Amino acid sequence: MKIGLVSRVGMYHLESWEEEFKVAASLEAKHLELIINYPYFGPSSYTSGEMFRIKDLSHRYNMELIFHLLPLYEHAPENVRNQFISIYGRKKFFDDEKRLQNRFFDIATLDDDVRKFSVRELTKTYNLAALAGAKIITIHGGYFESFRTYRDHLEHARDTLENLNGTFKQAKLCIENLPIMGPRCC
Repeated sequence: MKIGLVSRVGMYHLESWEEEFKVAASLEAKHLELIINYPYFGPSSYTSGEMFRIKDLSHRYNMELIFHLLPLYEHAPENVRNQFISIYGRKKFFDDEKRLQNRFFDIATLDDDVRKFSVRELTKTYNLAALAGAKIITIHGGYFESFRTYRDHLEHARDTLENLNGTFKQAKLCIENLPIMGPRCC
């Protein structure tokens, strides 16, 4: 059995990232699941340099990495929005928030535009995972509006995953929750 911890490394200042790895290692965790809260601290929020830093830390602390693309469909809470000390960090956060304000991550949607957008975001996440050396990417399966349309949503999710399966060679794509009923929310 492997024990792991969840971390929201991207929500902290770069200088404190190592502390997350130290804590995980002190608890004898073997992997660290990095939450990528979409769209805040999502795949567009990281640089390749930051991914190389994460890779370095994972090697230094002998930690396997899992990326978890977690949909967050509402505006970020005020405490998250105000956490940045640097002007650059605040600007990047607000730019991402504005750009992605009404976009949804949903691989099970019946809306082709939303599904294509989701595939692009998932591909960005895969590219980050490859840079950082993560071997697993966990995602949520999306939403469906009624039991009547569940099979259609499930089929769209499966088709999307099958299409991606051939292109993602360095990391395994895992579904945490199949499409669930309800409105898009956190």
